[in-house]
Amino acid sequence: MSRVIFSRLNLLLIAAIACVTIAGFRFLPANRQLPLHWNWHGDIDRWGPRELALLALPMAAFAITILFWILDRWILRLDELHGGRQFALGLSGTLAVFFVLQLTIIRHGLGYQVDVSRAMAFVAALVFIVIGNVLPKMQPKARRFSWPKSLDASQHHRILRLTGSIMMVSGFGLLIASVFDVSPSWLNSGTIIAAVLPAAAGIAYALVLSSARAGNG
Repeated sequence: MSRVIFSRLNLLLIAAIACVTIAGFRFLPANRQLPLHWNWHGDIDRWGPRELALLALPMAAFAITILFWILDRWILRLDELHGGRQFALGLSGTLAVFFVLQLTIIRHGLGYQVDVSRAMAFVAALVFIVIGNVLPKMQPKARRFSWPKSLDASQHHRILRLTGSIMMVSGFGLLIASVFDVSPSWLNSGTIIAAVLPAAAGIAYALVLSSARAGNG
């Protein structure tokens, strides 16, 4: 078992998803229709039976956890990085979103209305802030795990620092938007922008540094 992927936080989130799922089967009647999908405006546009609605997310969480475990074991070799725990945060963020979604589904089944777009934006904002904070701390530990040939470690660190800073700013902006009366469509758009903007900025900055290095060479 990977100590990076199966960290205490991830194990806790997996247990939390399992617990709320069991609670859903315990407190919701078998004939209850539950939400399966929300549209762009935050309205439920698809319903389904209790079994399908309650088991879909745990099954997805299991599949994604196995995927991260495969990446850890055979592709990324995270034991060679100081930043292995930062990679595991990606799984933590996904599991946290699944946990909140599962709670939302169960609350709907119990008769409580939940603004799913606002809840998802709030959780995503916290994830972006945490990842943005730790992203610049990723550093190579072993020589065989090499950075891209066109960039040295110092330049790669500058890229991570820029990406992390933009991700934190995006996360704080999304967090503020989720607290105030912002429409679901804007919250959904903001969540996507907060995820894409840091990555796009990091790639663009890497291309600039790579071009400058090639020109000097």
